[in-house]
Amino acid sequence: MEAVVFDCDGLLLETESRWTMAEERVCQAHSVAFSMDLKRQMLGSSIERAGELLAAWVGLDRNHGPQMGKELLAAYRHVVDENGVEPMPGVVELLTALHRRVPLAVASNTHEAETRRVIAAAKLPDVFEAVICAGGAIPPKPAPDLYLTACAVMGAEPSQSVAFEDSPLGAAAATAAGMFVIGVPSTVGVTLSTHRVLTSLREITATDLIG
Repeated sequence: MEAVVFDCDGLLLETESRWTMAEERVCQAHSVAFSMDLKRQMLGSSIERAGELLAAWVGLDRNHGPQMGKELLAAYRHVVDENGVEPMPGVVELLTALHRRVPLAVASNTHEAETRRVIAAAKLPDVFEAVICAGGAIPPKPAPDLYLTACAVMGAEPSQSVAFEDSPLGAAAATAAGMFVIGVPSTVGVTLSTHRVLTSLREITATDLIG
């Protein structure tokens, strides 16, 4: 195996509950009830796509998507500031065991500034060779570009590398990139089509991945 690439939200960090709180606040501000159906639709989406979904949910047209995305991101920042963020179970142990044995990277649909902000807030070990995020010339998942870029930065062949994902969009992106994909669902009711599915990163070790 040449490299390991991790999604961030809901995979490395327990941020999905924070996104849910932010989504609830935005819905409340527009006097519309939040639902887990909306949550499942938004799981793993870019901010831009999440804004479009929120706009439709509260009864606005697609042109309001950018503003809804801004409202969601602002609410999310407040939620993180108020509640903090923690690594998902098994993350620190796995990252520490893999560090210096294989290149590691993050591939996230969330903007880079926000991704780096929550990684720092969670005090994850400084082990990543790259943090690749959607934006600019890199389209969001389910396009494979985030994973292809992460592998390219590390000098790794995607077909010889592993991706960890918690969402269908992310799993589709990593699969399209030609990687071996391990799914760790973060949201109830979400099914992942991946090479392997875990309930927690506690179920896998560095030895399982690289021998």
